Amino acid sequence: VYKRRAVDRGPETARQMRLGWLRDFAALPPDRDHPVVAFTGKHHQAAQVIGYNKVAFIFHMLRRDVGNAAFGAALRRFWRDKRFKVAGWRDIEAVFADQAGRDLSWFFEQWLRRPGAPRIELAGVDVEPGTGGVTGGGTGDWRVSVRLKQTGPYYRIKIPIVIDTQSGPTRVTTEMAGADHTAVLQTGTRPLRVSVDPEFDLFRALLPGESPPILRDVTLASTAFTAIVTPDPGVRRLGETLAARMLDTKPRILPPGELPPDDLPGLIIGLEKDVDQTLKGLGLAPPLSLPRALEGGSARAWAGRRANGTPVIIVSATDETALEAVLRPLPHYGRRSFVVFDGRRAIRKGVWPPGETPLSRSLDSR
Repeated sequence: VYKRRAVDRGPETARQMRLGWLRDFAALPPDRDHPVVAFTGKHHQAAQVIGYNKVAFIFHMLRRDVGNAAFGAALRRFWRDKRFKVAGWRDIEAVFADQAGRDLSWFFEQWLRRPGAPRIELAGVDVEPGTGGVTGGGTGDWRVSVRLKQTGPYYRIKIPIVIDTQSGPTRVTTEMAGADHTAVLQTGTRPLRVSVDPEFDLFRALLPGESPPILRDVTLASTAFTAIVTPDPGVRRLGETLAARMLDTKPRILPPGELPPDDLPGLIIGLEKDVDQTLKGLGLAPPLSLPRALEGGSARAWAGRRANGTPVIIVSATDETALEAVLRPLPHYGRRSFVVFDGRRAIRKGVWPPGETPLSRSLDSR
């Protein structure tokens, strides 16, 4: 369950993996979310987001909570005692609680039996310099108060905080269980920046700026409409097939000439000239209009959002053959923001750069 191989490749690889899981969850519509205990198998993309990604994240948080030694011992004991037997979450909870030497029912209750995720915000930061700071030397005890808010329903969560200082980072973990919490920390030198959960160690709702558009913003949406903007019958048949393979629910294909409503997720498919004309008519700004990263190749797909935040996917191909070539590979790139194909081969793919996270704040001007 726990993605050990990514951890073995280094902390940045593991961080990107966790961020990918959170992006997937951010793309999951609330009406398709469900508790982990309701997961029975991977029948569609939404089930993978909960039954695979969220579960892996739960084990990551459990490891941080009980420590490496207890975590490893609990897994070995669970395997020894339960192999070739039927076991469930209650058995996992019991062995981890026993190995950690404390009650963990609160942890398993909130993460397994509730849908959703906590949403935290950095409400403010107050800095009080110590004697060294007042005299201008930059050293001494600096007091940093980090004010956090959580949107209900509230979770009991352990939140990592990193304070970058003149002499290096200070890392702490603070526990929050209600709507408001203030963590008071001290540093020996001037604090420069405060970052809340910068390594994405907490399963949480991503905030604006942390989650750039990805293809799954549309493919997971049960309310998405598909517009095939090339009138050619062959292209339209291919577009309908592609929509059925990309979308996680039955596609809703619009009649020729109609476009997705402004307030609902949309998938726009067609040949280059028709897609370009459609985008110009919609007045869509980058990255919804063709970004430079997608130039070249025979077909390309990219995700963006309209001015009101509504997600859109654009699929553009040079000709009918190029569109047919991506019918099989394209649906496997839901976690990407864009992908460029040369025939069936993906020659470029990636995620749009994130914006500024609201959970990080510079203190350098204080």
